[in-house]
Amino acid sequence: MHRVVALALQDVVAFDLAIPAQVFGHADERARYSFRVCAAQPGLVPTTSGYSIQATDGLDALLSADTVVVPGYEPLDDPSAEVCEALRQAAANGARVVSVCTGAFALAAAGLLDGKRATTHWRSAQRLQTLYPGVSVDADVLYIDQGAVSTSAGVAAGIDLCLHLVRKDFGTEAANSIARRMVVAPHREGGQVQFMERAVAAPLALFADTCAWARQHLAEPLTVDDMASHAGWAPRSFTPGNSRPKQE
Repeated sequence: MHRVVALALQDVVAFDLAIPAQVFGHADERARYSFRVCAAQPGLVPTTSGYSIQATDGLDALLSADTVVVPGYEPLDDPSAEVCEALRQAAANGARVVSVCTGAFALAAAGLLDGKRATTHWRSAQRLQTLYPGVSVDADVLYIDQGAVSTSAGVAAGIDLCLHLVRKDFGTEAANSIARRMVVAPHREGGQVQFMERAVAAPLALFADTCAWARQHLAEPLTVDDMASHAGWAPRSFTPGNSRPKQE
């Protein structure tokens, strides 16, 4: 039985905490994993979503864990000295330490990311790098597995990392089974970029309408800008070096 303990810090991101709970703590996985939630002090822990969750265990639970998961939290202040020491002790005991989203800040505060590659939510990556220059922050990946320490990018990237860990622990079929239950992609490479800033293509019907309109105006001096305007694309997007038009 692989023991997973999630550490809910003050104002934990509820979705981030729900990810390991669904992957490791679901009833279907009880033959493989045990799952518990701990906090600096047992009891109610506020979330960023306006409600609180009940942490049944204190920091001692980390000391017997095989995997420790730290979900994101806000604001990104350093955890208490007791929390940092408990994380260091868990790692020293051989626990695999994992962060989801901004949970990486807690691992960095505990010194567990020193000299390592790590990632976090792209909006917080520069802050992580500034606060902890000894960490090599990569904001362009979904997750980074460093063996004893793994980090994931924002929100749903935590699903990808947790499934990756299941794949390492119990094989592809176990991870695929969980993905089917959660109705998510069974595998995304950790090196995949977090997001892509590009326009979504317009429906094909829109271009068909523009083609029909152009045929009706063949006797007129139609320009690319004219057709782009009819199709709803910004003419300014058709400039040298811009291979994709920008839709209005």
